[in-house]
Amino acid sequence: MNARLIAIAVLQFMLGSAVSAQPEIVAGVAIDNCCFVDRQCVADGQWEDGYWAYQQGQCLAQPPAVSSAPQQTSQFDNCCFVDRQCNTDAQWMDGYRAYQLGQCQAQTLPVSSNAPQTSHVDNCCFLNWQCETDTDWWAGYQAKQRNQCDASSPGLSLIIEGSPDFTWRTQAALDLLLDKAPWWYAYALNGLNKIRQTAVGIGVNVREKVFDLEYHDDNPPHPSHEPTDAAARASDLVHEATHVYQYERGVEPGGLPGETEAVQTELRVLALIAPGTHLVSYANRILANIHKPECQWWTGDYAMRSCEFE
Repeated sequence: MNARLIAIAVLQFMLGSAVSAQPEIVAGVAIDNCCFVDRQCVADGQWEDGYWAYQQGQCLAQPPAVSSAPQQTSQFDNCCFVDRQCNTDAQWMDGYRAYQLGQCQAQTLPVSSNAPQTSHVDNCCFLNWQCETDTDWWAGYQAKQRNQCDASSPGLSLIIEGSPDFTWRTQAALDLLLDKAPWWYAYALNGLNKIRQTAVGIGVNVREKVFDLEYHDDNPPHPSHEPTDAAARASDLVHEATHVYQYERGVEPGGLPGETEAVQTELRVLALIAPGTHLVSYANRILANIHKPECQWWTGDYAMRSCEFE
């Protein structure tokens, strides 16, 4: 999910996450997505489209507009629904954090660690985590959705096992995520415990949360790709973390549905950290051909080179 999907994810979480059947509208929940009005939504992209269609009044059966000052029964948790216009990922992230801290100008339902049991607490930072940075807050939100608040603190870290060259390249990827897409930085570090250099093969152990990545020190990236090497590795980290999240959701962390979701997630990240580069067009080509057996890298019929450069 991208940052704008935080609000959608909260609604999905409250309603039991996205399901193949049209979800029932629950009394007291603020409706702000056409997926609750006039369409079937399963994939993240469909939920995102439904959300923005609602904001623009494009549902076929648009219900009455929701007031910008939600009542006590609403589940809004972002100042973008209260007192400001938000268009970019950064604005949505700022609005989310501001709401949690009670900093909306028209705050109606501040959430705090002392909130009554009926309040909607959706972040470990309000429970037993000590959170200081934005990254801590994004990690706390993700951990709460996964019922992982037992840890005493965010403890975001990624063990890197490999040569000095492998290590600094991986760290450069993490630094890029932290700078350009901090929510995705927390996403990657929550989803993975370790990235390990290997001589052959690439893949993630979804139970141990260990990502094995083939890399040879004597064969560094081609000079033409060197400027985007960090972005490529950053998107790989997010891709593999997505498979861990799939496993934790109880769905198959692979195959056509799993790999499609992971590549779509890569594209969302690349739009923030490497817009307009060959990495975006490369990922789009993979996604466009992913339904072809010869283009599915997880099967025995894999012949990816012909699929990447059609």
